[in-house]
Amino acid sequence: MVSTEAADALIPPARLQPFDGRDVLRTSIAITRAGDGLSEALRIDPREFHHGEVVHVVLECVVTKVDFRPVDPKDPDGPLVRSHTLSAGTATVVDADLVSDHLAKQRDRIQKAREEAAGIQRIPGTEPEGWGDDDVDVEEIGEENARGQHAIGLVPGCEACEAEAAAEAEENQA
Repeated sequence: MVSTEAADALIPPARLQPFDGRDVLRTSIAITRAGDGLSEALRIDPREFHHGEVVHVVLECVVTKVDFRPVDPKDPDGPLVRSHTLSAGTATVVDADLVSDHLAKQRDRIQKAREEAAGIQRIPGTEPEGWGDDDVDVEEIGEENARGQHAIGLVPGCEACEAEAAAEAEENQA
């Protein structure tokens, strides 16, 4: 059973596979050698950065380590964090227009997840522009539902979840 203390994980725990029979509630990442890759790129294409400047960097990384650690070190048998270490290789500074849409969508997704984790519900139609515009793979969502991965709650875009929500709403009106 997934711990209720996972609310700050921001992701539905059902999206992560258990490890050795234990729930995995979160993922984390560490990137090593990022400065090395970017410094090498800047040797051939020098650039001066200034305090407060926003810079967009693309990194090519190799996953060099995956391990699992307890969410709560005081509970070594409790749920886990899947921790990834990436080693950066080639890096480059890119123009904001190449990544700004991706970053804006990710900011919206993070904000939405924080609000959901805090129990905040928005009135339909009051969401910020672009809210929920994720590319929804209906087939993948249906497969997740069939595997029981939506047991933690209804998932937008899933026909089975939406049918369940409609049936529940109808039942509540009766």
